[in-house]
Amino acid sequence: MRFVGEMPQATQNAVADLLFSSDTYANRNPKGIGLSIWRFNIGAGSVEQGDSSQINFGTRTDCFLNPDGTYDWNKQAGQRRFLKLAKERGVPYLLGFLNSPPVYFTQNGLATNTGQSHRHLYRITNL
Repeated sequence: MRFVGEMPQATQNAVADLLFSSDTYANRNPKGIGLSIWRFNIGAGSVEQGDSSQINFGTRTDCFLNPDGTYDWNKQAGQRRFLKLAKERGVPYLLGFLNSPPVYFTQNGLATNTGQSHRHLYRITNL
């Protein structure tokens, strides 16, 4: 929702209705798929890293935590917008998750695994 959440409000509302509405039209066809949970990715900072993040452009996420330890709650505008739209439409469960700690806290400085942990894990499990 990084990009859809920054489109015109009419587009955002139309997409939100398709995702979150449990209502039906007069002919009993559904207006949406009525999602019961909306997940919010608490990003690690791959957007800030750009191409050096080694993550596809479309799946990168901002990190609210800045390198100096302050927070910027204006980041992830599109994602935050859809979190709000889900709440406004009565989605009963909102889930925050993360795929990586902030890049400042990872061993490789990235929000993605470069494969070293997998090799290490393989060696441990095959002793």
